[in-house]
Amino acid sequence: MKRFFERSFIVGIVTTLTMVTIISIWNGTWVAGWHRRTILATLTIVPLTFILATLLKENVTLPLVIKLHNILPKWFSELVPRRHSMAIFIVTGNVSVMSFYGLYMSHHYDSQHLILSYFIQWAHTLLFAIPLLLFIVRPLITVVFDLIWREDDPA
Repeated sequence: MKRFFERSFIVGIVTTLTMVTIISIWNGTWVAGWHRRTILATLTIVPLTFILATLLKENVTLPLVIKLHNILPKWFSELVPRRHSMAIFIVTGNVSVMSFYGLYMSHHYDSQHLILSYFIQWAHTLLFAIPLLLFIVRPLITVVFDLIWREDDPA
């Protein structure tokens, strides 16, 4: 139970929720356009999407990425800092699985070209998600949590 009150866990949950919300709106408006109804409809699926993405991250992608980091050569860890490579691998894994979910929910695919539709959705989302995480969401959430929760404060 102590893990639920640790700063890193809470920051991870807030980051995941923020990413899921922004990416859901991004993908929903990409499919249906920038309309009030589209955004509201997209926001109705955010809670389910957040739960699925969090479960996927905690139970599948995070353990796989940790194992991957244990077998990567040392030069890779020196080239790309672990905090960046972990985030990139986790986002890539989550986007890879959640793109199927997004296609299913939107019904925006050609049944004759399902694999092509998946890769278009995957590339579109991944090329948006990685810079969003590394340059906007994670730095902002880190700043906010640094302001409200100091490292030396008890949880």
